[in-house]
Amino acid sequence: MYNISLIVDGSEKQIESWKATCSALLILKKTTTSTLSAGLSLNYDATALAPVIPILSWQQKLSRKWSLIAILPQRISLLNDTGKNGRISLSSELRTNQFYLYPEKEKYKDSYNYREILIQSGITYEHNFQPVIVYIKTGITQMINSKIVETGKKMSEHILSFNQDPAFFLSIGISLNP
Repeated sequence: MYNISLIVDGSEKQIESWKATCSALLILKKTTTSTLSAGLSLNYDATALAPVIPILSWQQKLSRKWSLIAILPQRISLLNDTGKNGRISLSSELRTNQFYLYPEKEKYKDSYNYREILIQSGITYEHNFQPVIVYIKTGITQMINSKIVETGKKMSEHILSFNQDPAFFLSIGISLNP
């Protein structure tokens, strides 16, 4: 399995950067109850944590209702099918958020990139009301890294970094799946 993505990044003001990722995953072992895969993700992005990231994927059916899904280093989830149309999961996920800042002051450059890396751990309930899926997710967010860097520069050349205490989160969503 492989994926190639070309990404144009920016804001409503302008295009800020071009990024590319290429990922390949090879199934090493597959049985009726488990799948083990390994691969690599290549990143062309000055703000990426690393240009090459190894990927390990493991899916294991633990019982009729329970399963484990680990896609490392991104996430690990323990899922339970609750009835005919519901599912509950306990998970921990590595996430990133980013946006651009435009100070519009003489002493500053035109634009800056704010990026945060965090771990979200919590519980999710999903229910399928065909063709609508409703979910509620709650847990704790722990900030690992939060920096501001001049657009186009490496994250190691940041001008400002932040720390944040763990915080509670709650998310409710609706998805149309025709």
